[in-house]
Amino acid sequence: MNDTVSGVLSTALKGTAAADAASDVARGVIQGTSQVGGDLGSAAKGMLVGVLRGTKEVGSEALSTISASVRSLVRESASVGGDVAATARGAVEGAIQSAQQVGVSAGDAVSAAVTGAMRATGEVGASATLAASGIATG
Repeated sequence: MNDTVSGVLSTALKGTAAADAASDVARGVIQGTSQVGGDLGSAAKGMLVGVLRGTKEVGSEALSTISASVRSLVRESASVGGDVAATARGAVEGAIQSAQQVGVSAGDAVSAAVTGAMRATGEVGASATLAASGIATG
């Protein structure tokens, strides 16, 4: 599933500023996946990989996009009553998978993803869920 999501997004977002599109894309991905009972973690991973491929951002721009995208994914997951921890885990996996392609270390990509997730959980009150799942601390 994540290959399909990332492929569609990669094509759709060519030349688009990903941070600007992250919220709308995350809303569609999470709501659609939730409606069909799909795996939010896989969808989040696919979305993040696709956004990074499609925009071709690198370095610090890519890290900003990772953070903004994960923030949007986690907020949207919480808004539909989804598994916030699974969404965040999937997004972190997508960040790790994409790190080398966007010219950043896996550690920096994970840090950006966790920062985005923690910002979102602060907004939606789901920090206990992420901490319990080991996303923020593991």
